[in-house]
Amino acid sequence: MYKRITVIMSVTLLAMFGAAFTQVNEAHANVDQEINDLKEKSEKATEKRKALSGELSKLENLIEENKEEQSEMRSKINSLKEEINKAQNQIDEKKGEIERTQNEIKKSRK
Repeated sequence: MYKRITVIMSVTLLAMFGAAFTQVNEAHANVDQEINDLKEKSEKATEKRKALSGELSKLENLIEENKEEQSEMRSKINSLKEEINKAQNQIDEKKGEIERTQNEIKKSRK
């Protein structure tokens, strides 16, 4: 009778250990799978970061080029404004000369 109980208990314990061992193996497999998933996500994130970093560098370079072009354009605009002012001054001088000449002509006709 005791042998039977001992055998039953031994078989039960073995079954319990077997089930526990299976659960531990499944848990290890799940953890390994999660680790692999996280590694893949990390690699993808790293690739995206590198790509975005490259894009950011390109944009920064474009901004710098744009600043240089804007500076050149401002310089050209300022030069043109100076030329316009000079031309306007010359026009004003010629108008003054014309008015003086007209006034002299009017005086000489009287």
